[in-house]
Amino acid sequence: MGVIRKYNRCDIEDVTGLYSSPGVMEHLYDDIFLQRGITMASAVRQLICHPGIYILGDDPETMAVMYYPISSITYTLHIALHPSRRGKEAVKECLRTGGYMFEYTNCLNVLAFARDTNRPSKMIAVMSGMKRIGKTNGTYLKDGKLTDETIYQMTEKEYLEAI
Repeated sequence: MGVIRKYNRCDIEDVTGLYSSPGVMEHLYDDIFLQRGITMASAVRQLICHPGIYILGDDPETMAVMYYPISSITYTLHIALHPSRRGKEAVKECLRTGGYMFEYTNCLNVLAFARDTNRPSKMIAVMSGMKRIGKTNGTYLKDGKLTDETIYQMTEKEYLEAI
């Protein structure tokens, strides 16, 4: 069972390594990152230095699960998985960390935004029991094309029904 805790500054190096690994990086970078010369290290620093909740799996070099507050009761889920950790194990970790959020924080809703080009992310959301609630239009620029995102949601009640 992995460790669940708030963000620690020591995590930057491990999470940067994960985000920079093949099979992960192509789902995170968009054209603007590349055009502006934003490094993965600076992007990770901005991402995980957010004052929200940060939750790690058992090995931050292969799995990072993060939740950020967007309102007093709603958090967004961000998950990065090395290709070797995708599948049922990732679904279990999403449910386990979601359980933590519902039990120990004021979280009543979790949202996940999955780019339409990120098939693994969409599969994990569906396999975790999240429901598709909508879509954004043209929110990322990838390979010169505007990319949409699918929005998924799980409420505390839905979580309790899924476990």
